[in-house]
Amino acid sequence: MGAGARSGRDMQGQPRPFQSGTSPTIVREVHCWVEDIELRLHPDPVDVDVETVADGYRLTVSARSLVKDLTLLIDRLDPAASIDQALVTLPAGDFTTLHVRTSIRGIEQDLMAGPVLRTANDLVHSRLATHTRNSR
Repeated sequence: MGAGARSGRDMQGQPRPFQSGTSPTIVREVHCWVEDIELRLHPDPVDVDVETVADGYRLTVSARSLVKDLTLLIDRLDPAASIDQALVTLPAGDFTTLHVRTSIRGIEQDLMAGPVLRTANDLVHSRLATHTRNSR
């Protein structure tokens, strides 16, 4: 079974049919057998759509390649803001929706990129850039 796929028994011990994808009842685990900085992660792995909602913003983040530990450092824009999830890993082709609660408006562009939107992919890219600079 791949990432996001699960079968077995439900909480009452009843057989559960094979499931794939993500939902509130499915847990995805991605195991990489090396440290993040050793992975060949794409430096720009996501597409982001931002929608203004009554209590803040809804971000839909779609993975073009493996995304490790997606997080939104919302406190950089609003120390009182909150986010509903962090450190999300997405396989290529998958997506997640993040809900930011804040009263600040007009920050849509800031939510879509660093230094607010961060992933472990950023660290790999930074390490490669540093390594390339130092090997000259």
